[in-house]
Amino acid sequence: SQGLVIAGFVKPVEGCGSAEYSEALALLVGISFAQEIGIYEVIIESDCLQLIVEVDCALPGLSFLGHIKDDIRRGLKGFHFFCLLHVKRSANRVTNEVASFARSLSEVNMWIEELPARFCQVLESDLNHVDQVLS
Repeated sequence: SQGLVIAGFVKPVEGCGSAEYSEALALLVGISFAQEIGIYEVIIESDCLQLIVEVDCALPGLSFLGHIKDDIRRGLKGFHFFCLLHVKRSANRVTNEVASFARSLSEVNMWIEELPARFCQVLESDLNHVDQVLS
């Protein structure tokens, strides 16, 4: 709720066939990244309701993304605390901005404790949206 940036990265990925596949892959890599840098309490937000519901469900994944969703569930067990939240795209614009940026890159780009300036205004807008909802 304070909008503090702990860390982040963008990784260009070729051939993502669907938005759900992209979201699932980003979630899986993000879980691994958080654990690698020592973060064990996370709140994960996505505008992909189907992904959040299916990852939160205890049943094994039978869809073409089932193996990724199973890996996500296994990865989540490594956290002391985690929460999966569905958020409307209008309240999570910074992730779409980061994804657009990733498509323009040819290599991984990472940051610790400071969000690149190009994302700060969008993050501030997202935080204002959250404040309005909570008020």
